[in-house]
Amino acid sequence: MRLLPLKWNALLLIFIFLNSCNLLKNNNPLINNGEQILYTTSSGVYTFDLTTRNSDLLLERNNLFLPYRVKSNFNEKDVIFGEKTTSENSNENQFNFYYLNKNNKEFWKFKTFLIKQKEYHFNITITQFSNSGNINFINDTLVPCDTFNVEKKIVHCNEWSLVLKNNTITSKEVISRKGNIYLKENGKEELVIENENTKGQRIIGGYINPQLSNNQKKIIVQFNPNLISDLEGIYEFDIENKTQNHLLSGKNNLFPKYSKNDDKIMIARNKRLSEEDVWIYDVFVYNLLNKKEFKVAEEVTYFEWIK
Repeated sequence: MRLLPLKWNALLLIFIFLNSCNLLKNNNPLINNGEQILYTTSSGVYTFDLTTRNSDLLLERNNLFLPYRVKSNFNEKDVIFGEKTTSENSNENQFNFYYLNKNNKEFWKFKTFLIKQKEYHFNITITQFSNSGNINFINDTLVPCDTFNVEKKIVHCNEWSLVLKNNTITSKEVISRKGNIYLKENGKEELVIENENTKGQRIIGGYINPQLSNNQKKIIVQFNPNLISDLEGIYEFDIENKTQNHLLSGKNNLFPKYSKNDDKIMIARNKRLSEEDVWIYDVFVYNLLNKKEFKVAEEVTYFEWIK
């Protein structure tokens, strides 16, 4: 067998090494591939890049009123923000939604929902605009309320559910009820996580704020026994294997949310009221693979992964 010259052998080794580094980078889940977080504070709306650990200001707060409970709806390039305005002494509420292109910073109001609440239905006027401000269409519709619950009592209409919809396409959903976690699929519910404190007695704490992983195989959830206990904190449950993993201890860990690849969670801590009487938090990212965490921002009113 004929051997290559020494310099060609050296070049070949360098080529193999560089290709190995590229394979490691592409397959190593600990390396962030442009993952971002959207969050709001009293000063504005920001994105946080996990690779650079830097925050970029998208909008100043005085340019847009964004209540912390209004969910944002976005994809890789664009962000949609909402605001709610209420007329004095009126049963009318208007939800305005704004479009922002993160690349060219183009920003305009693209849709409004004018909602008039009646006893058993909503009257909704939807207006959609172009980026030049022209009206594309107007649609009036009536939406009935779910007027009775299982106890045959009238349930108030929930206008938020009409305009704030989860765009994640999934066949499964997890909900918290009386401290237990249920998995909903195809109209059926299954009890998957039971709070032992609720057996035969008044409800004391339980599992809250559940979220289904993007691969629909696990559930991240917050456990609050409302008692002095070393069991409180954040848990991850494997739906298929019926196993659980206690990730973080302490009642101070709130609202866990999976990243796109399910290898990290975002959590809030240090819940407190701001001077404007708005709940604010410090937000952290916890890596499920290497068990390390870092702080994203302080005094946050709303946070979400950009997926």
